[in-house]
Amino acid sequence: LEMQMKLAGPASDAAIVIVTPIALLLSAAIVLGIVNAMGAALRFKQIFCIMTYASLPIIVKHALAIVVMFLKNPEDFNVQNPLAFNPAAFMDPVNGSKFLLAVGTAFDLFTIWILLLGATGLKAAAGKRLSFGGALFAVATPFVLFTLIGATMTGLFS
Repeated sequence: LEMQMKLAGPASDAAIVIVTPIALLLSAAIVLGIVNAMGAALRFKQIFCIMTYASLPIIVKHALAIVVMFLKNPEDFNVQNPLAFNPAAFMDPVNGSKFLLAVGTAFDLFTIWILLLGATGLKAAAGKRLSFGGALFAVATPFVLFTLIGATMTGLFS
């Protein structure tokens, strides 16, 4: 246990530095395939930049979580769901379905903001070759895919 505690901090920091760019690269690759199948000829670099820029509200989300952490009673603070901007904040974390809890945690106000920013960026980059609905579908597909995979893993292994 003592060895795990020593490694937990650096391992979680390294995971953030490694997992975030990989998730952005995978998302951009999936979006590239969807957008180009719809007829908008965009390059990977454009889509990767759009996806990265659209992910910036995560910084606001974490900043707000830090503020809430200092304002709330430590016993009432939930590290897994620090802000009540999603349906999971109103679900029972102990007796409820872990799959539904993971899905509910993923669909929050910041996720909607990120998806709308990504769709707006894709629409602006593609011009008339892509509708806003098509851009929103292209951006939402990797999010839904990653959310369902993560929620399934959470449901199976917890």
